[in-house]
Order: sequence, then structure tokens, then C-alpha cells
Amino acid sequence: MPAGPGQPMPITPGTIPLPPSGTAAPVSPNGVGRPAVGPTAGAAGAPTSLNTSVNGLNTQMNNTVNGLGTSLNEASRNLNTTANNLNNQTNSAIGGLSNQLNGGASNLNNAVNGLNNSLNTASNNLNNTVNGALNSASGAVSSWTEHPYKVQAGDSWEKISQAQYGTTLYASTLKTFNQTHPRGGETLAKDGSPVAGQEVYLLPLDQVRKLTSAPR
Repeated sequence: MPAGPGQPMPITPGTIPLPPSGTAAPVSPNGVGRPAVGPTAGAAGAPTSLNTSVNGLNTQMNNTVNGLGTSLNEASRNLNTTANNLNNQTNSAIGGLSNQLNGGASNLNNAVNGLNNSLNTASNNLNNTVNGALNSASGAVSSWTEHPYKVQAGDSWEKISQAQYGTTLYASTLKTFNQTHPRGGETLAKDGSPVAGQEVYLLPLDQVRKLTSAPR
């Protein structure tokens, strides 16, 4: 039966009209029959471009980190080389200074030894000269063994002569002998008197008799 004015058309099962093949379905005002919206070709390529950018950033970051590590390693090697060179230079300088100090000490020791030898030679020469003079004065060449004597408190040449030879007559001879002695002159007082605690040198009795005008 045909619908009246303002009434919907009755639908009989199996009688829904379909659009002709090859035509788009009509779009109703409420959206029924609107065609589906799918991804476009440009949207499909967006993830690939993002991955490429991320990979490029990762590569740049890795290159930067690797370059920084290489620079740090090179700086460390240079620092170690500089430190080793400085150590070597310091050790060389210390070794050179030590050698110079050792050389200076050796030269000083040699100088002191040479001075001692010179003093000993001069002392021996003076001793020989004094002995020669004494021998010439006595008219004969003779030798003797002298004896050191430690001066006691209160000693004088007279007391020493009396104690050693039984007479004070050899006091002047002992004084003269010690004043001209290479090792005795510096131990006496300015007036030639013996000084307590110092050593003087005594002659055998026969020799002291030869060197003095005192009677036997």
C-alpha cells in the first residue's frame, strides 16, 4: 500500500533498494552511509622519517662522545709524557748537583791534605834546621831522643830542671830548646815560661850538658 503524505514508506523485507553497481552510497544528513576515512600516503611515511632523524642524532652523539674520549686520552698521554720528562730533568739536575758537591768535597779534602803535608814538611825542615844549628854550636853532629813532659801546676824551668836532672843549672837550656822546638813554641807563655797542662820536651842528660855551659 502506498504511504500517505507525511508517513514513512513501509519497508517490506527483501525489498530494500540498493544503489546501482559502481556508484557511491548516498550520504544521509545523520552521517549514515558516509564513506570510511583511512590513512593517507603522507601519514604512512611519518614514522620512517622520525626513526631516521633519531638514528642520525644517535650517530652524531656517539661520534661526539668518541671524539671527546679520544681527546681526553691524548691529553692524558701528553700529561704523562710531560711528567716523565720533568722527572727525568729533575733527577738529572739532582745528580749533577750531587756530583758537583762530591767533587767540591774531594777538592777540599785534597787541599787540606796538601796543606797538612806542607805543614809537616815545613815542621821537619825546621826541626832539621834547629838540630843542625845545635849540632854546629856543639861542634859535632849528634842525635838524641827527646821526651815529652806534661807541665804541672806551679812548674817552672828551674823546678823541671831540678826534678829531671837534679840541678837547676839546665833551666835556661830547656827554655831555649823548647822555644825553638817545632812543636813546643806554641805551648809556652809569651815570656817562654811553661804552661800547666801543656807538653814541653826534655833532652837526655848528656845532650843537655852539651848544649849548656853548666858544669857536669
